[in-house]
Amino acid sequence: MDSFEIYMNPVGKSPVKFTVDIYYNTEVVMRFRLTGGDKIMDLEKRLLQKANKWKVLSSNFKFENVGEHTTRNLFELFKILDEQISGNPRNTFKTPGERKSNF
Repeated sequence: MDSFEIYMNPVGKSPVKFTVDIYYNTEVVMRFRLTGGDKIMDLEKRLLQKANKWKVLSSNFKFENVGEHTTRNLFELFKILDEQISGNPRNTFKTPGERKSNF
């Protein structure tokens, strides 16, 4: 599993397709490069930690007006990546309204 695609539909924005490349993979850490258009974000998942497993390493854009939607979108992105890693991919992004209906 070196490369795959995921789709995201952020609130108030048009749908985004990310190409995900796994560029570093050990038993301790996995590192991903997400590319969507001209945006690039590097993420790290620490596999042995029980909390705070995900970390944004870098991006070529700034997170502006970080609020509830930005945070929820990042957590949803992490969840999609977790499902891909586990072999149970969903490949779709749920908006905050769709997530609330699942509770």
